[in-house]
Amino acid sequence: MAASLLLDGLVTPAIAARYVAKPDKIESARVIFVLIGSLVGFLLPLGLAFQSAAIAAWGWALTASGSRAAGLFGVALGLAMLAAIAAGFALGNPMALMGAIVGVSVWAVVAGTVLLRSR
Repeated sequence: MAASLLLDGLVTPAIAARYVAKPDKIESARVIFVLIGSLVGFLLPLGLAFQSAAIAAWGWALTASGSRAAGLFGVALGLAMLAAIAAGFALGNPMALMGAIVGVSVWAVVAGTVLLRSR
């Protein structure tokens, strides 16, 4: 996911800034943009899938450690995110990825709450 964010947020604008003043090199830039877009389209779902699997695994571990409600929520959230990512990737719909990003944020709040309460 870090590679996807690096390519999409830093590399693409840097290439655009480099080629904006060179109209004779537009075709070269277009090829590079297609390559970066293809890489981002693969790397982002892959990174989110790994995070979803980690959320499900952490939820499973929480069920054994006494935080049963948060653990079951984590397992359900992780599995739902994996299903949404798979469906979004198969259908070519980026909205599923946006939902998975929201799911990661929701899990951060739940996990933070569990950690704070365990003190």
